Amino acid sequence: MLIDALSDPPQEGQIFKTDVCIIGGGVAGLTLTRELAKSGLSVMTLEGGGLKESKRSQAIYRGDRSGRKYFRLHRARRRYLGGSSNCWAGLCARLRPSDFEKRSWVPHSGWPITHKDIDPYYDEAGKILKIGSFHPQLDQPRASGTHLSGPGLKLDGFESVFFQMSSPVRLGTLWLDELKKLDRAQVMVNANVSHLQLAQHGQAMDSVDCKVFDGPSFKVKAKYFVLACGGIENPRMLLNARDVAQQGIGNQHDLVGRYFMEHPHIDRESLWLPAGVAPRLRYRSFKRKKTKDRIWPFLRPTAECLAQEELLDFSLVLFKRSKIAKEEKKHPLLTAVQRSSEYLHSSSRKPKSILAYTFGNPMEQAPNPDSRVMLNEDGDRDELGLIKSTLNWQLSSLEKRTLRRGHELLAEAVVLANHGRMRVTPTLNLDTFPKQTKGGYHHMGTTRMASNEREGVVDGDGKVFGVDNLYVAGSSIFTTSGAANPTLNIVALALRLAEHLSHEKTKGEKAR
Repeated sequence: MLIDALSDPPQEGQIFKTDVCIIGGGVAGLTLTRELAKSGLSVMTLEGGGLKESKRSQAIYRGDRSGRKYFRLHRARRRYLGGSSNCWAGLCARLRPSDFEKRSWVPHSGWPITHKDIDPYYDEAGKILKIGSFHPQLDQPRASGTHLSGPGLKLDGFESVFFQMSSPVRLGTLWLDELKKLDRAQVMVNANVSHLQLAQHGQAMDSVDCKVFDGPSFKVKAKYFVLACGGIENPRMLLNARDVAQQGIGNQHDLVGRYFMEHPHIDRESLWLPAGVAPRLRYRSFKRKKTKDRIWPFLRPTAECLAQEELLDFSLVLFKRSKIAKEEKKHPLLTAVQRSSEYLHSSSRKPKSILAYTFGNPMEQAPNPDSRVMLNEDGDRDELGLIKSTLNWQLSSLEKRTLRRGHELLAEAVVLANHGRMRVTPTLNLDTFPKQTKGGYHHMGTTRMASNEREGVVDGDGKVFGVDNLYVAGSSIFTTSGAANPTLNIVALALRLAEHLSHEKTKGEKAR
């Protein structure tokens, strides 16, 4: 059932009761809604926005920024049904097994779960996002029935992988008719959650307070609550709830909001290849003939290479450039490629030519407690009365070394394979990051998963430490970010949580 709290408002002071209350109607929240309703649980999902974007709703996301330059917070996510599925590009990639492991050179790494715990949910997550059932490793294709050639560069220490492309799906639109017909779920839009209310003993959630713009206030009581508002809003909601837990819910060790991670992107390095080599490259996405899904080939370092060099993960995608810039034509490395091109074409009448590529380079960010989401220190509040957030995005020396050494390794591998030459920008030697370093609109780690409350906010099931019936969903629970885009992994973890909550309800019924 779909309810619009603006056109069909609840009564003032009305109390709704349900098995599961989901706060947030984005990728994680809507996935949970569908799955839990199928399992027989009653569900109420509260989405603060409507069916379309509005300035008034987006204004709730306004906040401050400190630390590294970052996007304006109210433009870095979407506050209406479907959440950030309304603005994502559609790139889907799985976290790899090594992302879950404790790495001695990556502080605060190591999930309380393994890749095997999430792997069973990837195929279903792929179906939800409208991508084919397909393993990204080049040597393990599924479903296609045809051989897929990779980017065309066989380089020491690197492997070819395929990331998949969703259309991209907009879940609020895609599932709208289905949500209207769900018997066990009520999805209420324009229902702003203004407070998370703990029971007086502080060990369980009692209810959530809700407000409708220019309308009534009401409550929702539930056996289980799931906070699914994204990597900035999840910690803001927890930190604002300070009437029972004075430091905020789940914040007994000052960890809520810390370990904010992004995927730093730097698109600048040049790769120059003789025309005799370049045609073998797949440098852009393409559709598979049989399954019609879109694939994008990437290069990434092997897990063994990362361990040996003690680097963070990163991936590389090639973008062909239309021409070589004037300032590049005098570069000594380009001259070396020109000689290689002359050799390749010495026995033919083909024109001597060199093709230029730029690398897109999204990379992992190490968990860093100083990179964090906080409440505004001046106490500025939004229309709902919640203190606004301040994002302090920080990068460390490990990201800097990964950026520099990763480019060096790639340049060395290109030369050893006699493919061409790569320019590594001299300014990467500086202590600061290049000015064009930006994020990917990926907000991760702020309610991180851990094995105990001194290292994180939620346990391996996503339950907040110390609160028996409160869970968190979405990329805010990521312990580390890997170099994979988050959406596919968000859906897989939401499917896992739905199964867990269904089992918890069954266990509770048997215990009676």
